[in-house]
Amino acid sequence: MSCGKKSEGLYHLHENNFELELFDSIVVDYIGKLALQDVSPNGRCFLAYDQVASKFVTFSDQGQVIGMFVLKGEGPGKYGSYHTGKPVFVDNESFLLSSNKGQFQYNLEGELVQHFRPDFQPSYRFIVPSAKNTVRVNGGFVSILQGRYNDLGVSIEHQLQSRQLVFLDISTREFLPVVPFPAVSKFSSDHLLYHDVYVRPVLASNHDMLYVAFSNEPKLYGYKKGDWEKPAWSVDFPIENFVEAKGIEVDKTDFEFDISQFYYGGIQSLDILRDSLFLVKYSEGLPLDEVKALQEQHKDDMDVFFQEVGKLNKTHFQVLKGEQLSSDIQVPNPLGVMSIVEGGRYLWFDLNYEQKENDYSVFYKCKLIQR
Repeated sequence: MSCGKKSEGLYHLHENNFELELFDSIVVDYIGKLALQDVSPNGRCFLAYDQVASKFVTFSDQGQVIGMFVLKGEGPGKYGSYHTGKPVFVDNESFLLSSNKGQFQYNLEGELVQHFRPDFQPSYRFIVPSAKNTVRVNGGFVSILQGRYNDLGVSIEHQLQSRQLVFLDISTREFLPVVPFPAVSKFSSDHLLYHDVYVRPVLASNHDMLYVAFSNEPKLYGYKKGDWEKPAWSVDFPIENFVEAKGIEVDKTDFEFDISQFYYGGIQSLDILRDSLFLVKYSEGLPLDEVKALQEQHKDDMDVFFQEVGKLNKTHFQVLKGEQLSSDIQVPNPLGVMSIVEGGRYLWFDLNYEQKENDYSVFYKCKLIQR
């Protein structure tokens, strides 16, 4: 990682190989393991979350704390027992948070602005609460908000008829079901059924475009706002090794599922950069029989099992340019998880808490430059 060097960043890139350049950092007077959630449209306010304390923290681009608050709970202005993804800013003064009770808009001090209640009861068969499960699209927000099709059960009918996302129109407060499985997707099968773990949507957006990948399928789909039924375009991720799960051939009221099946290939995160470049993180996955063999070998010590699987299941952090993937982007210490892409240009990283603990919180602002 180079420091102090000036660069035009992504704007003049011509080759598909990249490295991180440390550009800036923000120090916040907070002791705990904060994870960045989002940055306001004007870039002046940040939202972070401490999972251990269930506490949100808002702070300025100078690191000055604006508010610290716990929104979890059943009282007035609370979102319930759990939230279902990273909150996103609505404007420079408020953010939107999803839960099984709908979507809640809060100001920077944690006060409820309004509660958007869907016309169905949200419920989740599988969700990753730390993921980017809501994205801004002009005029509203697209979210993973399950439950509308629960009367169809776990079935081929559900797979063919359901929509994977909802669009919340801020002006009308309407929740519109959007994005069925595309016809070219393996998940649109009328005879093979896939578990929710494999079909988890991974989201990104840019103005009036929505980008969707499904976790265990190496494809990217692009949707124009208002034309949600069919993707405007699609591209295959040119991944050399990607272990795909097989569907089951009969409908069941429930799946036989165990932890070993979490280790198929997976698209983990997706972000759009300037110049129509996509930043993607994915794991190659392992064959099921290999994972089950490790599980049997280490059945008396699951910590060892997780360590061994983690060594074998390679994860990549790369840029998609056209139909080509870059080489891996190296993330040096003390940088941890990439949390936010700001303005399609700056990448914000949390602190690597496994390597370093401070009596304050620090976040790192980086750019991608040509190698």
